[in-house]
Amino acid sequence: LQMSILKKQSKACSDYRGCVFGDLTDRLPQCLQQWMDDAAPSSKDTHCKARKANAEVLEHLQRNASWAFPATSTSFCHVHKHSCPTYPGAMYTDSHAAFFLELPDEQPPKRACR
Repeated sequence: LQMSILKKQSKACSDYRGCVFGDLTDRLPQCLQQWMDDAAPSSKDTHCKARKANAEVLEHLQRNASWAFPATSTSFCHVHKHSCPTYPGAMYTDSHAAFFLELPDEQPPKRACR
């Protein structure tokens, strides 16, 4: 459903010029995908433990953004049916890459994480 809506939005807003990519993690290097799988919280973790695990993943992605999300990367586009640049015209450095990895500052229910 989400993919369908995004493709319709590409048609309506940009006459099919906007790309629609699949899962972001599919574009990551295999070693990083494996690390994220290992570092991800389990469904049995408490909210605080899960939040800490997700924060570690975010920190790792931010530290390694220059090679995890290279400006020259491409990915299959569901609108154009071929590989398209994921960051056309962009040149990111580690300090600038964090803007697309920011997580909302949510407060956990009942008590703060320690």
